[in-house]
Amino acid sequence: MRISSISVHGLFGLYDHELKFSDEGLTFIHSMNGVGKSTTLNMLADIFEGDVDSLFSNKFEDMELTFNDGSIVRITNDRVPTITKDGLTKEISVIDLISMADVTYLSAERNMHYIGKDLAVPSAEFLMKELDGKVDTGLVDKDMLEMLIDSLNTLYTTKRAYINETGHLRIMVEDKIELPIDKLSSGEKQVFIMFYTILFDTQKGSLVIIDEPEISLHIAWQKKLCRLFLQFCEAKDLQMIVATHSPAIIHDRWDLAREMGIGRA
Repeated sequence: MRISSISVHGLFGLYDHELKFSDEGLTFIHSMNGVGKSTTLNMLADIFEGDVDSLFSNKFEDMELTFNDGSIVRITNDRVPTITKDGLTKEISVIDLISMADVTYLSAERNMHYIGKDLAVPSAEFLMKELDGKVDTGLVDKDMLEMLIDSLNTLYTTKRAYINETGHLRIMVEDKIELPIDKLSSGEKQVFIMFYTILFDTQKGSLVIIDEPEISLHIAWQKKLCRLFLQFCEAKDLQMIVATHSPAIIHDRWDLAREMGIGRA
């Protein structure tokens, strides 16, 4: 089940937003700074993660999610979510919300991976170790590994991703000199983090939310992301919502873009 549209009213006491999502799986959200683009998508992730404290830390009047089966989930400040389907409305629990969608949220602060509330480690190094563990235990999805390598090499220019003699993904420079992942540039780490998370840490059929994928990326790389995101959506049957300030990310697919305006509807 996919989300067809969302609306949020009275966000910050200032804005009403209504967004209809693309049927192709990928939707870009763009707006001026400060109107609630990242906040709205963070709230959407909070709903399916069951984080009601985070959700209601935001000022808003109500939020509605319409699904492709016609059902509508409505959440208001009374903290009692309801679902309407076939003309009938009933209250639902936080557990019901969590069960409606698997969500993966890649925030703009994705360079650090949090283990609990207080311990953070560099994400690229943590995820590479996680991938090594999947290879060592025979749990790696070889099709996804091949897609990860191909996707990285679509962007990497002075380096290449490859499989070494022990079956692990590694990054090389000239003459197959192995380069530890912590020595990659910030942009090279960014795409590894995004691509790995989408391909290996996301369930098929999930909702994926990405905030500002353009961080640290050259414009030439930004222009290639849309095609790669569409490939990921097709390979894993994902619905992907991407918040961006960069026209280069959207590139030639403005049919997939939705603008969040200013003011009350």
